[in-house]
Amino acid sequence: MKSSSIFLPAYGKSYQFVDAAQPGDICALLIPGYSEAALLKTRLKTLKTRFGGDIASPLHLTCQRFRAEPEELERLKPRLICLASRTPTIALEAKSIEPFYSTFHDQELLKCRIESSKLLQDFVETFNQELEDMGITPHFPWVSELVTLLENIQVSRLQIEEVSETLFYAQRLVLTQIKAPGRYKALFSVSLSSLLEPSLKS
Repeated sequence: MKSSSIFLPAYGKSYQFVDAAQPGDICALLIPGYSEAALLKTRLKTLKTRFGGDIASPLHLTCQRFRAEPEELERLKPRLICLASRTPTIALEAKSIEPFYSTFHDQELLKCRIESSKLLQDFVETFNQELEDMGITPHFPWVSELVTLLENIQVSRLQIEEVSETLFYAQRLVLTQIKAPGRYKALFSVSLSSLLEPSLKS
């Protein structure tokens, strides 16, 4: 997995990039609870009216991406259950919304940039360590801060807009495998801490 960085003068900072996602990649998602997800979709209808497109489903933060054989995944699951059992719900605090062109989906997306809290950083670092302990290479060399809100938006020259609110509370860790652009297979789901949620069926 190759990564590179580029300095963008307009933002006054450097950004890292990795290769685009490919079919077969496994994505680790942090997802809100079912009731909160429904409320969040209602809130996003205002953005949909402004920018067009479709509300992303499920709404999630992709905290890591990797490739693993089926037997590796089976050995990883107990480790993730243990990790989730000692991780409290993670609040994702929004700080801006901005456009993002996805080469994998070949479309413009509306993303929300979140604050990278210590709890989120600790969770991702531990998740990455679990992968590396099994000889699995994480694709992202950073803690992801972008959540897709809308797909296939109709405004490509949107300026970054600052916001300050809780986007959602991450309550579940879900693993999905990319089959094709827009097509995923659910592989695994576990609730964070002691929260009980219905099992995700593939």
